[in-house]
Amino acid sequence: GMKNYITRKKISKSLVYYICHNGWSMDEKAMNDPHYRAQEDAKKKIWDQYFNRNGFMDDPIISTRFTAILQKEGIPDIYRGKLWQICSGCIHKLETQPGYYTSLLNQKETSVTVEAEIERDVTRSLPHHPFFKVGEGVSQLRNVLVAYSRRAHHIGYCQAMNIVAATLLLYMSEEEAFWLLCTICEEIIPEHYTRGL
Repeated sequence: GMKNYITRKKISKSLVYYICHNGWSMDEKAMNDPHYRAQEDAKKKIWDQYFNRNGFMDDPIISTRFTAILQKEGIPDIYRGKLWQICSGCIHKLETQPGYYTSLLNQKETSVTVEAEIERDVTRSLPHHPFFKVGEGVSQLRNVLVAYSRRAHHIGYCQAMNIVAATLLLYMSEEEAFWLLCTICEEIIPEHYTRGL
């Protein structure tokens, strides 16, 4: 549920705010902007009201009210990762295939060329964002890209997958990011990623 998804983080002696899974937002500088925080808080309040009435569903049965809020208000950073998973349907893949992601990481089948391409790009993915300046962010990104290249041998790794995966990692765990990357590449825009791109 949402209790496990959202954590509290103290960022100064006086300021405490709720953050997404990995503790980062897309624009770290905006987090200190009172106008941005007010917008995020207003969006969160509207979504909280919706979830209190309807529950935080893990099922992409989307109501008219859900769609209206989505279109009018947008998604606050705090719920972005979870809602992306619900709306895309990737949450069902995650729940029905436990251990699959880890099994891909445990394989030793990645081609030298693919590994070299991934290694070249992981350090160039959102290089100014604090999460990717530390080893954890780069390591998680590498894992997601390697696992996907092992899942989709016919594609391997394509440039720009790193930017998509890096963005996803700001809002969700490695395994969640992997499943959403699969859904994007295989169902949402399957023609976009092809070998040699």
